[in-house]
Amino acid sequence: MRNSGKIRNEHTGVLTSKGLEYGGSLIRPEATGYDTAYFAAEMLATRGLDFKGKVVAISVSGNVAQYAVEKVVQLDDKVISLNDSSATLIDESGIDTAKCQYVLDFKNVQRGRISEYADKYKAKCFEGKDLWNVLREQGIKVDIALPCATQNEIE
Repeated sequence: MRNSGKIRNEHTGVLTSKGLEYGGSLIRPEATGYDTAYFAAEMLATRGLDFKGKVVAISVSGNVAQYAVEKVVQLDDKVISLNDSSATLIDESGIDTAKCQYVLDFKNVQRGRISEYADKYKAKCFEGKDLWNVLREQGIKVDIALPCATQNEIE
């Protein structure tokens, strides 16, 4: 029976950071970003590893990426990158809790560009460049890559 869940007053589903128009929820905007970090932590654990002391590249700077940064920092890792359609940011000193909070504010409230972070924190900014190309061209090594944009993002 197709609507049997309604008859039994049963509701199942998941909470994601997708927009409401795509079936997402306003309740937990951090869900997908946190889960990205938790999934990576579990995959590392299968190899007897953890996040501690690793250098992490995170792509884009939307909901998923913002909260992945927040959780990875809480797991004691060093996130060095974010990007948007205008530029790629490399912060070799790492995006700490305070910097992460700044990202959440300027991307979600002020609707700013990633170059604003680079100006404020004296990070490297590569205008018009893709994150993965910047890492390759600059010879920047990372231990973990968390693509938070679209499928097939990494070749």
